Amino acid sequence: GEVCVGDRGRVHGLAMTGMSQQLRELRRLGAVDFRADGKLAYYRIADPFWLEIAESVTERLGGVQK
Repeated sequence: GEVCVGDRGRVHGLAMTGMSQQLRELRRLGAVDFRADGKLAYYRIADPFWLEIAESVTERLGGVQK
């Protein structure tokens, strides 16, 4: 679904500026769509392909022994 930058930053423990920079890069890659509503910015996954990649990487990292 769609999430505000500030909410996403709180979930991941990042400052809003850091989260905005990460999302800007994902937007440049076409991974997320952007919508502005006043001073708030909302993002959502643009293509399920990117979600599949993230899930694959997460699964792979979950199996790595530290």
